[in-house]
Amino acid sequence: MKPLVERVEKIRRFPECDVILAGPPCQGYSFFGKRDEGDSRNRLYLQVARALRQVEPLCFVFENVLGMVHLYRGKFFRRAIRAFERAGYNVVAYKLNALNFGVAQERKRLIMVGFRKDLYVEYKVPRGTSRGKKIKDVLGKMPEPDRRDVCWSPFNAFYLSRNRRRGWNEPSLAIPAWDRHVPLHPSSPPLKMVRYGKWVLTAPESEYRRFSYIECIRLQALPKEIEQAIISLDYSLKRKYKLVGDAVPTPMAKAIANSILRAKVEESSKGRLKVLNADATDLLYCSSDSGAE
Repeated sequence: MKPLVERVEKIRRFPECDVILAGPPCQGYSFFGKRDEGDSRNRLYLQVARALRQVEPLCFVFENVLGMVHLYRGKFFRRAIRAFERAGYNVVAYKLNALNFGVAQERKRLIMVGFRKDLYVEYKVPRGTSRGKKIKDVLGKMPEPDRRDVCWSPFNAFYLSRNRRRGWNEPSLAIPAWDRHVPLHPSSPPLKMVRYGKWVLTAPESEYRRFSYIECIRLQALPKEIEQAIISLDYSLKRKYKLVGDAVPTPMAKAIANSILRAKVEESSKGRLKVLNADATDLLYCSSDSGAE
């Protein structure tokens, strides 16, 4: 399975569509990554803006890590919004936690939704109705995985700079795209903090293991057919972990899609984005031509 193009910059003309979905690589401003301000991928929002200007879809969805809002004083977050607005879109930005949509995982993400400025739109921010699941609800009946499906890399100092384990009766920590950073399975012994930024094993390393990539699929709540498709891919283990960790949990993705499908959209000479159902603690931005209630 190969991408249509290796680099989005090489696409001269984007195809026509009603909605653009974008989730550029987050390594440059991810709390898990190298936090490289000069990473060229930090500016891929400009390619999203280029696609918006070319295609002029009704709306777009942009998903990324919250590090985009907080790192480097939020400059990439602000610049992305400015680029989308200059491309002709009113924008609302908010944060969602997959845990609130029935997923057994603490996974907080930045979501930006934009509608063309020639449209009057009443848009309801999706609100989770679930308290989420626990690890045992999803993995409790799964057998021990094949060792070939688990990353067994040593636990280095960066891995042990924070707690990487949750118990059976808790939701999982966020599933990352890097195999070395995948959280510990709850069958592993606890970790112990010796000082801020340093944790140690409390048992021999052989007693610890990370989640397998298949367990990560379950914690991401991906559909069975997607799970089987990923298993069947002739990919390296590292690449399968990355494919799973880069995904948006299915229930949260559905909630975002439904929020767009249910939006009231009308052509108007005085376009406006009216944002409803917004929690002040989760709302991050609303265009000046918009209003939040």
